[in-house]
Amino acid sequence: MYTWQIITGEYAVGGVGDYTRRIALSLADSADEVNVWAPMSKNGFPNDEGVLVHALPGRFGARALMILDHAISAADESVILVQYVPHAFGFKAMNLPFCCWLSARRRCKIFVMFHEVAFEAASLHLRHSILEVVTKVMARLVAGAASRIFVSTSSWERMLQPMLRRRLAIESLPVPSNVDVVDDTEAIRETRLSYVPGNAFLIGHFSSYPENIQPYLCQAIPALLSDRRVGMVLIGRGSKELRQVISARSDHALTRLHATGELGSHEVSLHLSACDLMIQPYPEGITTRRTSTMAAIAHRRPVVTTKGELTEPIWSETAAVSLVPVDDIRNLAATVGHLLDDLGERERLGQAAFNLYRESFDLRHTVNTLRT
Repeated sequence: MYTWQIITGEYAVGGVGDYTRRIALSLADSADEVNVWAPMSKNGFPNDEGVLVHALPGRFGARALMILDHAISAADESVILVQYVPHAFGFKAMNLPFCCWLSARRRCKIFVMFHEVAFEAASLHLRHSILEVVTKVMARLVAGAASRIFVSTSSWERMLQPMLRRRLAIESLPVPSNVDVVDDTEAIRETRLSYVPGNAFLIGHFSSYPENIQPYLCQAIPALLSDRRVGMVLIGRGSKELRQVISARSDHALTRLHATGELGSHEVSLHLSACDLMIQPYPEGITTRRTSTMAAIAHRRPVVTTKGELTEPIWSETAAVSLVPVDDIRNLAATVGHLLDDLGERERLGQAAFNLYRESFDLRHTVNTLRT
């Protein structure tokens, strides 16, 4: 049995927060003692059996570090598991004091999960340049404190490797789906019919709709809706706002583009299962850190996604998703059209995706790796 002290910038809300909660619950199910340390949430924390959540004041400032220090000193046999994302620890993503505090405790058993490593400036803007330098210093300090390092995508390895002062294996730990599969055929059918008639195709996209993906979707979605057999549903927080933007630019979007807004996990599952096909493009390409695609493949959905500079070999080697080059919208639309005309290939893709998820990405693999 292990005792865990999980340090995270968010818990039970947001992508990393949902992930951390699932990890905590699974570790508790393994009879481990689980403590979670996170900033106070305005909605409070869930009361999950076996998981003790401690609310920290502020965003990992001096008071929070004093509380953490006292707790960890009193539990010196614990494993400290840090869910690391630079901006999650406050100070406008430049919380050097937190990273120094962690570095000073390098004699403890510290596991670090790098969901992100550092900000990389895409321009010569002074603030961006400063942010890049500081977040790389922070990552070096955190990595130097770790006895085990995990990354959500193997693409982070080449960024982290030069930061290590000693030989330490970097372990890939893909992020599993945060949406449980709901097995309710009638509810799925009703969900589908609320968007398209029985003889039409329903394409889905699941996201929180960050700014960097919106320009791509504003071009891609009208191209997809030019096929009058198609209806489309945008799933997730921010989807209604994006629909308004697209609708103002395209007549196709007025009646055949739908948006759910933020949904609970149960409703998200019904919507995913209702779709014939999912499009999940990313500016840097699909990676194993993308929970939106993990949710789709866990639901046996055929997925068309983008291959970019960060895309790992596993996606092309397994042929579990259909890959198109980043920014090639014409290719995306053509690929979707071919798949809609080929039921057999859609079914093959869906099954291959599910097999890949079960064999490589399921939550049990994460927990087994952490406890090994």
